[in-house]
Amino acid sequence: MIRSRRIPPLLSRITGDGITSALLVTSDGELLGTSSSLSPNAGSSISAEENPNSPAEPALEMTAVGALVAEVAADYRRLGNELHLLDPRGLQSPPPTSVVTSSSPGGTAHSTGGKAKSSSSLKCLIVELDLGLVGVASAGSDCYVVALAEPKMEHGILKARLTVIAAHVQEALSQLAEQP
Repeated sequence: MIRSRRIPPLLSRITGDGITSALLVTSDGELLGTSSSLSPNAGSSISAEENPNSPAEPALEMTAVGALVAEVAADYRRLGNELHLLDPRGLQSPPPTSVVTSSSPGGTAHSTGGKAKSSSSLKCLIVELDLGLVGVASAGSDCYVVALAEPKMEHGILKARLTVIAAHVQEALSQLAEQP
């Protein structure tokens, strides 16, 4: 079972080495926990106090990031269901393991799906943006693990770290659902 105070230390296991932040969000976009490896002035050699003319970089509002990512993941899940229904082979067999790559404004999205119990499973989604990568892994039917990474992070390493922590969270949350 995961206690609420244990979520940030659990998420901190995947931060570092290119992953700057990790979040645990519900499918409704509610933030359950967050962990970040960034310090407030990370990456800047001159602070705003030393140079008042420099534009201040806005801090990421993790609740807003969680809500946006949950909405995007729900859209990809819905699109996957619609595409699966259009595939004539999809009615006879379970969805195959595949990687779908699509260009979108501002970045590229990579979705990895696999054989699952339901047709609406989203295993991993990696969105490549100008400022970095956003990785999303499903941790059950109503929860996502989200990672914000640097642009040069390798997609395979990001996916591996996300899926391992998502499986751990899914197992812990399934124990909660089984308790009377």
